[in-house]
Amino acid sequence: MNAPATPAILISGHSLDAYVLEVYRTATAPHSGWVRHAQHDRCLVSERRTGTEGHIIDDSSPSPRNTQVAHETAEGRRTPWPDDPGASAGGDSDRLDDVRFALIGAGRAGVSIALALSAAGARLVGHTGRSEAGRSRAAGLLGIPSSDTLSELVAQMSLTSPRPPARQGSGGQPTPPPLFLLAVPDAELPSVVSALADAVRDPAHDGTRWAVAHVSGATSTDVLAPCAARGAMTFSFHPLQTLSDPTLGPERLRGAAIALTPGPQDPASADDASAYAGRLARALGARPFRLEERDRALYHAAAVVASNYLVTLEAAAERLFLESGLPQEHVLDAFLPLVRGAVDNIAAGGTLSALTGPLARGDVGTIERHLRALEERTPDLLPLYTTLGAATLDLVRRRADLPESLLDRMENVMTITKERARQAVTGDLTVLTRTISFSTQGEGDVIDITQHLNRLLRESDLTAGTVTVFAPGATGAVTTLEFEPGVVHDFQQLFARIVPADDPYRHNLLLADGNGHSHVRAGLLGPSLVIPFTEGRLTLGTWQEAVFVCFDSRPRDRRIVAQFMGVME
Repeated sequence: MNAPATPAILISGHSLDAYVLEVYRTATAPHSGWVRHAQHDRCLVSERRTGTEGHIIDDSSPSPRNTQVAHETAEGRRTPWPDDPGASAGGDSDRLDDVRFALIGAGRAGVSIALALSAAGARLVGHTGRSEAGRSRAAGLLGIPSSDTLSELVAQMSLTSPRPPARQGSGGQPTPPPLFLLAVPDAELPSVVSALADAVRDPAHDGTRWAVAHVSGATSTDVLAPCAARGAMTFSFHPLQTLSDPTLGPERLRGAAIALTPGPQDPASADDASAYAGRLARALGARPFRLEERDRALYHAAAVVASNYLVTLEAAAERLFLESGLPQEHVLDAFLPLVRGAVDNIAAGGTLSALTGPLARGDVGTIERHLRALEERTPDLLPLYTTLGAATLDLVRRRADLPESLLDRMENVMTITKERARQAVTGDLTVLTRTISFSTQGEGDVIDITQHLNRLLRESDLTAGTVTVFAPGATGAVTTLEFEPGVVHDFQQLFARIVPADDPYRHNLLLADGNGHSHVRAGLLGPSLVIPFTEGRLTLGTWQEAVFVCFDSRPRDRRIVAQFMGVME
């Protein structure tokens, strides 16, 4: 007997990458100049459309907060990287032969950056770390002995004369100040900064020009305030890159983005800090950009989703592949080319065009088989699959390749499975919200939605409860009728008599929409309907159907919300 197909392919697909792009877009807009959203604000205006107060219109001017990523256009084409802080002509001017620095922290990230800076010409004066084992490991990689204490390291930095530079900094500027690079865990930054400031407070170092940078993506530069109070130039320097192998540091940082934020200091020093940090980044072959403090947490969340959670996602895919029969010794070799291909496709054309798989092509049957397999064999991974599936459907909707009715069906299938699993565990009342999409002709067009409601109820597995049917919009309504031509005709004629289309409606005079009668008719009938169900069946009468009525004066694409509330008996 063949094992049910498990949905490892979708889990190792694109939805996480697309999600992180959205988070990253938000984190870097609007002040950095990276992001623009192509959408318009809806705003309250008095005279622009109506000449009266309190009318809502669609503003024709784009929001200043929005537009689209300068790094990736709507069509997915790449555009040049934005200007970076303190950009120069590059080439030899970006060498760091006049830079001296010390590393505080013996971890992989710090040693990676130190090796990259050294390769770019900077002189590593010394380094120290928390543990003896860490200092010893770092010494082996960096090629110079470590300092046992922070005070010893400060003494080395202050008493060692700068090596004569080939050039006096970029563009003939003065030699940059010696730099302390802090690469310690975030929780240790406050104590390390305070200890460094205390060490520099020694009278022997008074008047010394120096700089301090931390490499954390999550911690504010405010933590560097004690050093700034001692006259230090301060900034953060966070590579948007994984640095698990220090020996690959120079290679991994080449082409990487590096987030730079000036720390607490006077405005003139802030400009110097930005220029210094930008020069360091460019010398590594990296692409620096300005990160505002108010965006730091969201930016770092994006980085975690893009990198750390991607590893978690692939671990889930690995487990599903193993469950489906792939041998342990070959499983990574089997699916990592798929992952690399997905990332390459994103790099080539952006997230929307890179998306493939059953959701992208509207394959409901495959999704249903995935969900059944997960329920039977790995139920703990079902919430992950359905959450990613919902995020992926948002991308599919943006592509506008599939009809809304098919998208609604896929969304309903995944949500039903998720809610069913939760209800089976808790035994609680279940609430399921579904949508029904269709097109209408307008002018009293009556659409029977009973079969849609019956199908959604069957898929829900609920046996007793109620369904609330709601029609969003101001020109549609829902009710029940005997859905036969005679009743439908009589119903339409009733509204033509009591709310004639050719009356002088104030709405038409103010807005010239020509559908004043549509709003009045819809208001009379109402936008909602509640139907009980028992034993998995709607309690409608034999000749009673649930219907939607479109009163608008033109054809429309409509969407009905159906919210089921009930239990499984």
